[in-house]
Amino acid sequence: MLAVAAFLLDDDEEDVEMEFQRMHMAWKRTVRDMSDPFTMGDNVFRKHYRMIPAIAIHLIELLRPQLIEHEQGIPVHLQVLSVLRFLAEGSYQKGVAHDCYHPMGQSTFSKYLHEVVPAIVRLADEYIVFPRNMEERQEMSRRFEESLGFPGVIGAIDCTLPKIHTPHEHEEAYVNHNQDHSLNVQVVSDMDYNILNIRITNGSSNDKFVWRHSQMRETMYQLRNNPDPAEINNQYYLIGDGGYTPSPVLLTPCQEAAPGSPEFRYSDRVRRTRCRVEQTFGIWKQVFRCINGDRSLHYTPEFSSQIVLATAVLYNYLRHQGMPMPVPLRNHRVRAIPMVDFVDDDYIQGLQVRRNIILNHFA
Repeated sequence: MLAVAAFLLDDDEEDVEMEFQRMHMAWKRTVRDMSDPFTMGDNVFRKHYRMIPAIAIHLIELLRPQLIEHEQGIPVHLQVLSVLRFLAEGSYQKGVAHDCYHPMGQSTFSKYLHEVVPAIVRLADEYIVFPRNMEERQEMSRRFEESLGFPGVIGAIDCTLPKIHTPHEHEEAYVNHNQDHSLNVQVVSDMDYNILNIRITNGSSNDKFVWRHSQMRETMYQLRNNPDPAEINNQYYLIGDGGYTPSPVLLTPCQEAAPGSPEFRYSDRVRRTRCRVEQTFGIWKQVFRCINGDRSLHYTPEFSSQIVLATAVLYNYLRHQGMPMPVPLRNHRVRAIPMVDFVDDDYIQGLQVRRNIILNHFA
C-alpha cells in the first residue's frame, strides 16, 4: 500500500508540475501579447536596444522577409528586439528571455537568436562597404590626408580579440597571445569610425598572418598593380601599427625615430591617425557589449563569428541612420614589443614607399 501511495504521490506531483508549466507559458503569452516595447519612450528604448523606435521599425522591416512568424509564435518585431537586447547587453539568453517586454522560453529565444543573427549578417554587403570606385577612394583619401599630411590612405587597419567559450574541437586554434580563447577580428575603418571591411578568423592567428591571407590585402594590391586607367597615377594605402610588416600597400610607423626628425613627424601622424580604428573598436564594444572584453560568447566559434559580424552590420547601420554614438577615447596605443618583420620583396618595397613619403611630405 505504501508503494502505491508513493506512486500516486509522484504522479500527482508530476501533474502539478505540468500544470504549473502550462500556466507559466500561458502567463508569458498573455504578458507578451499585452506588452508593447515601442511605448517605453525613446531614451529607455535606446538603452535597451541601442536605437530609437523609428530606426528599430525600419530594421525590423528590412529583416521581416527573412524571418518566419507562425500563427501562435513570437511576432517578428519581438524576435528582432529580443536579439537586439541580447547583443546590446551581452547577457545570458535566460535573462533576455525573461524580460517582461518579450518573455519567452530560453529554448525559444535560442531558436530565434539562430534565425535573426544570420538575417542581420545577410545585410553585410549593404552596410559594410570598402570604397568601390575612384570617387569614393579619392574622397576617403582626402579625409585621411587632412590628418596625415599626405595623400593616398583609404583606411586604418587593426585586429581585436573577442572572447569565446572554450571550443570542443581544435581548442588550441583559438588560444590567443593572452592565453584566452578568442576570435581574431581584422577591421579596416575610415576617419569617421565606420567599419569598411571585416575578416574573422581563429584567435591563435596573429595580426600579420590574418592580414597576409586576407581578401583585403588582395584588394589593395589589385588597386596598386591593376588600377583603373583614370587612377594610373594614384597610389592607395592602409595604415597600421608597428605590429604589421611594412609593404607597398600598408604603411607603418618607423620604430625608434629620433624626436624632431622627418621620420618622427611622419610616425606621429600615422600613430595619431591610425588610432581611429582602435577608437572604432571602443565605440563598437560600448554599443554591443556582447563582444566587450569582460564578456565571452558561449557558442561555437562559427556562430560566435556570426554574432560578431551581425554586431558590425548593426553598428554601421546605426551610424548610417545618424544615431548618436559614445565619444571615442583620444589615446593611442603603441605596441610594447615590436614583432619581427618578415623580410621579402614586399617588405623592401614597403620601406622604400615609406621613405619616399617621408622625403616628399615631412623632410
